[in-house]
Amino acid sequence: MSKSENILIIDDDPSTTRLLEVLLSREGYNIQSENLGENAIQTSKSFAPNLIILDLMMPGVDGMTICRDMKGDPELEDIPIIMFTAVNQPEVKAEATEAGINEYITKPIHPNDLKDRIRRWLESGAS
Repeated sequence: MSKSENILIIDDDPSTTRLLEVLLSREGYNIQSENLGENAIQTSKSFAPNLIILDLMMPGVDGMTICRDMKGDPELEDIPIIMFTAVNQPEVKAEATEAGINEYITKPIHPNDLKDRIRRWLESGAS
């Protein structure tokens, strides 16, 4: 079975996006990156991702706002969103959960653990 799922990475850090692109492309996923929070909604609608990996801390529109906007949009509300961030504070994690994040992962994480979590979300979202 070939993987043809689309994964959108929304992160302003080029080294993080490059690492995720390489890691996930090797797994057979179609990857697109967006490093401007302002473009996240439009990119999501044009790329039609099966999963979104979203950074919290970005200039301009932050990850929390992007998540709320996506979960409030009928075209995007059902797409699982993994928040992938260096922020490891219980109150921020709670706010992210309220905003609609499906999973909150703190950096650093072992690449195999990240791949496993992504695979689980894609499999559970497949109908």
